[in-house]
Amino acid sequence: MIKRRTIFLSIAAFSVFAFANSMLCAENAAKPSEEQRPAEKERSGKLQIEGMKDRSESVTKFISQLTPDEIEKFKKLQKENPDAYKEEIKKKLESRKNERDEQTAKLNELVEKYRNSRKDDEKMKIKEELKILIKAEFDKKMESSRQRLEQAEKQLQDFKAKYEDRKKNADQIVEGRITDLITDPNMKW
Repeated sequence: MIKRRTIFLSIAAFSVFAFANSMLCAENAAKPSEEQRPAEKERSGKLQIEGMKDRSESVTKFISQLTPDEIEKFKKLQKENPDAYKEEIKKKLESRKNERDEQTAKLNELVEKYRNSRKDDEKMKIKEELKILIKAEFDKKMESSRQRLEQAEKQLQDFKAKYEDRKKNADQIVEGRITDLITDPNMKW
């Protein structure tokens, strides 16, 4: 039962991954090119949250932040109501993007204040605010990493168990495959 649940969650996660990836593709296609964004270049000197390097990293991060319950919910919704499923994924992606954008704006604002400040006590206060924001972001990343690590360890245990089971039953598996191959196709169930 545990193996089936793991397989189901893996398939569900991949399904969510594939849809989220397609949503990010569409979002990226709608963005203007570098030449069309001179204001973006002006802002390039500002501090940015360590962000998404590419689309697959975005989707991987998105998936890694979903709980198994959320993955199951999305999988069920995908079967029952594909349009609602797409909307929910889109809302979730937009919400995460808005959170990142707000965090980046707040950090940029604090960095700008710090750079423009002439008073040491004011700089120390701003630096403490920056430390709180950065620490919170770091803690979120560490929690996400811990969850991914636990999930990877569980998958590794499941794969090891499956490997040992197949190793123990190798002769039966081989014989079963031979039987499948040599049986007349018209005689199969």
